[in-house]
Amino acid sequence: MKTTHTLLILAFATFIAACGAENADTTEPETTSQTRERVVAVETMTLQPVSFEDRIRINGNVTAHDDAMIAVETPGQIQFIAERGTRVNRGDVIMRLDDRLLQANYAAAQSGYDLAEDVYQRQAALHADSVISTVQYLQSRSQRDQAAAQLAAIEKQLGDATLRAPFSGRIEERFTSVGQFASPGVPVLRLVNTDEIRISGGIPERFAGMIGQGTPVDIDFRNYDIPPASAEVSFASSLVNPDSRTFPVEVKLRNPDGRIKPLMVADLHVLRQKIEGKIVIPRTAVIRDESGNTVFVVQNSDEGARATQRSVDIELSSGDFVVIASGLQEGDELIVTGLSAIGEGDLLNIVDTTDSETIHSR
Repeated sequence: MKTTHTLLILAFATFIAACGAENADTTEPETTSQTRERVVAVETMTLQPVSFEDRIRINGNVTAHDDAMIAVETPGQIQFIAERGTRVNRGDVIMRLDDRLLQANYAAAQSGYDLAEDVYQRQAALHADSVISTVQYLQSRSQRDQAAAQLAAIEKQLGDATLRAPFSGRIEERFTSVGQFASPGVPVLRLVNTDEIRISGGIPERFAGMIGQGTPVDIDFRNYDIPPASAEVSFASSLVNPDSRTFPVEVKLRNPDGRIKPLMVADLHVLRQKIEGKIVIPRTAVIRDESGNTVFVVQNSDEGARATQRSVDIELSSGDFVVIASGLQEGDELIVTGLSAIGEGDLLNIVDTTDSETIHSR
């Protein structure tokens, strides 16, 4: 019996020890997990002074360099008219009227002028010999001049019966067809030249002293599959629109492939000023709240790189970048991505680092 009690005591002690060991194994990892510090993956940029272009963004509307509604000056029945989509050069025939009546009138006017000229020459010789009076001579000269004017008028009408392109371009619209009657002043064709286009917009009047003819402009066709372009202000108005308080500007741009079309909309980034030696950072790196503007920078410690928050003052902003007036200096390592997961003092895993020049040139 004594032996049995001893075996029971030993078995119970072994069970208690095993349970204690199991509890020790399970609680130790929990303690380690609770003391482990989180690490945030970020990208940074090393700050250095760069040049910065302060640009004004305005909306621009595209128009063709030449866009004309073509009408005839003399009436007549249409014998030929160019098809829509036809490309023409300046001086090419785009419409022709039935000119048979005009040809007959021209022949009659020419005959009348020849007779009047002959009579005048005879009367001039007689007047020189004092055979006829001065009044008779002047009458013959007047009749000659009237016949010449009549001939010139008929010749002009005959020329107007053939309509020629006033500039090179493309027939975009046709308002009539062969066999119909054309009347003076009524458009028959629309001719458009888009080899060069104009983009116009309005600059706020407060920038009038900074922007004028020759000011550089970057053009962005963000709503279309058209690459950006650069140009200069070709026209800056001296007048301010009283309703919008802006003054019109215009930019000319070559368009040989015709991809840019009238009535498209473009963004014009007009250069206001260029400044040198400034700390420039991405706008997305700035955190704005009720206390002001702050950024996160890297601070190296014995444990590794940690995040620290700084207040900054912004001098000006343009596009995707801002110029820092105070709060950052050359050599600081600014955190540019991963900001939503960062807190003060967080340990950092810097996955990529670049410099100010590289970021600003993108």
